[in-house]
Parts: sequence; structure tokens; C-alpha cells
Amino acid sequence: MAVYSLVVLLILGVVGRSQAQNGNGQNGNGYSYNTPPTNGYSGGPQLRTDQSLLNPVEALMRNIPGGGVPEEDYPILASVPNTGFTCRDQEYPGYFADTADEAGCQVFHICQFDGRQDSFLCPNGTLFSQQYFVCDWWFNVDCQASEQFRSLNTNIVRSWRIKLHHSVATISTAHLHRHSHEPPTTPHRRDNPSLPLLHPLDTPHLRTVKPLPLPLPLSRPTQPPRRDKPQSP
Repeated sequence: MAVYSLVVLLILGVVGRSQAQNGNGQNGNGYSYNTPPTNGYSGGPQLRTDQSLLNPVEALMRNIPGGGVPEEDYPILASVPNTGFTCRDQEYPGYFADTADEAGCQVFHICQFDGRQDSFLCPNGTLFSQQYFVCDWWFNVDCQASEQFRSLNTNIVRSWRIKLHHSVATISTAHLHRHSHEPPTTPHRRDNPSLPLLHPLDTPHLRTVKPLPLPLPLSRPTQPPRRDKPQSP
């Protein structure tokens, strides 16, 4: 009887050891909450790096090229701040980048012919280029150098006035060709003209900007007159 009991105990010991090695014991992959795991895996929670968990500033850093830091290398404004810019201080109408510290050239203003001021925001990551009159990537714009290009507005205003004068002259010529028996018409009152919002500044979903230089008249190089060779008799 003692021998039989000893054999049973040996069998139970072998089976229990086999289950522990296969991971079914308390220290294996079974459900044990009181003993630390001994299979080489950490029991702590695993952190995921999901873009949905990023804060808005980190999301901007991933989507805006140039490797800059928002609010340090370029502003990220949600609305136009009051910087004290006024069109009354400008010599001529046109488009003006706001170089104030709180605007950082993300804000630009349109000064109309009648003195009205319209203010706009460039998309985050872009600044208003006073040289090309577009919202360009922040690393392509030197905000502090904007004031030296403000005089380029005279080219836009001059070109716009020429087009306006041409259209008015065309309308006047058409009135002169009317039949003489028609009753005279009362001229319509024309409000002050407004500067248009240049493309792509009126694009709300701006993604990329390719700045173009202002159209300037090109002078062709003069060539010396061509002289024909005398024909031999």
C-alpha cells in the first residue's frame, strides 16, 4: 500500500511540472493576478504612437514642411489680431503684409481706393509675401524685409487703373454710336472701385503656393541693322 501511494505521488508531481513548463500554471500565460510573469514579457500596458493621439501643434509640425516649430518659427493664428495697422498711414492703396509681432506676416491687409481696409489670414504655415503678393510657405518669406517691397503696389494700382480707364472709354464710345433720336440716358453713378483679391489669396483650402514675379515690361536688345553684302559683277 505504501509503494502504491508513492507511485501516485510521483505521477502527480511529473504531471504538475509538465503543466507549469507548458505555461498553464500561475507563472505561465494563464490568468494569474498575484504573481509576476516569468516568461520574459512585461505585464505593463503598451503605449501606441497613433497620430490621432497627437495634439494640434504636433499635427501641424507633421503636415507643414520646413521642420519649423509652430508659434516659434511661424504664427498659427485663428483670427486677425488688432495690431494697429491702418490704411491711413499708407501712401497708396494695395496689399500690405502686417509685420507686427502678433501678426508675423500671417495677416495681410487690402487698402482700397476709398480708404476701406480689408484684413485676411494666410493659412497656417504660410506667410504673406510682400514681394509676390501671395501666401507662401513660411521658410520662403522674410517678414522683416516686407516693408522694402511695399512700393510694388504702385505697379498693381497703375495696371488696374489702365484697365479701368480702357473699359470706361469703351463704354463712352459705345454711347456715341447710339442713334440720335434716342432719348439721352442719365449716367449711372459709379462707386469707388475695389481692388480684387488676388489668386490664390481667395482660395480657402490653400495647399501649395508657387510664387510668380510681377509682370514687368521687358526691353528687347537692339540689334545693329543688317547690311547686305555687295554682289560681285
